[in-house]
Amino acid sequence: MSKTKHWGIVGVALLSLMVMAGCGQQAKKSDATEPAKSAKVKSSSQKSAKAKSGSKTSGKAKAGKQSSSASSKASASSSQPATPWDGTKDAALASFIASWEKTMGQSYTKFDGIHPLQTSVGIAYPTAFSEELVNGTPNQLAWRPDGTGDSSYNVVAIYNYDGTEPPLPNRITYFFAFHNGQPVVLVDQSRDGAPSAGETQNTALRTNFQRIATGQSAQ
Repeated sequence: MSKTKHWGIVGVALLSLMVMAGCGQQAKKSDATEPAKSAKVKSSSQKSAKAKSGSKTSGKAKAGKQSSSASSKASASSSQPATPWDGTKDAALASFIASWEKTMGQSYTKFDGIHPLQTSVGIAYPTAFSEELVNGTPNQLAWRPDGTGDSSYNVVAIYNYDGTEPPLPNRITYFFAFHNGQPVVLVDQSRDGAPSAGETQNTALRTNFQRIATGQSAQ
């Protein structure tokens, strides 16, 4: 073999070794950079987790505020005072009158809240409230089904009996009302002139209206 070929082969071998060494170093550099990339990804994930955690905490805080607001509204609603009269008490009074009128030998008609209650003396209620005198004073009555209002007597129920015994015509009309927040029963038996009412002396009516108004059972 000639010297020229010999040195050519050696040169090729050396060049190959140099190329392989360079690739090895590049591979090492590439491997060294991966942990850094992984660390960046991990850091980004931690930030995302913190952001989600913060969002959940914010959501819980908002839910807590809404719950607190709802509780406050419910508390305010439950603290409102109940009206002195309602449908349950009205039904209890009607039941009592149905029994009581039998002991009196009378039959009473109740104002239905819509159609004026006619009496045999030509007066209808509550239409005639503007004419009715209470202890000699006019404009004292007003129809108030729940017992509240700014009238002197807030009427919650009206019952009327038209008499059948002379002198005719005659009637007995009861007004169940709240006066200064207290249950009161007024009665009108006038036949002519200005209608006039005063507090009834019937103990059974007075006592049982007071009991029913305060949530107790009638006797």
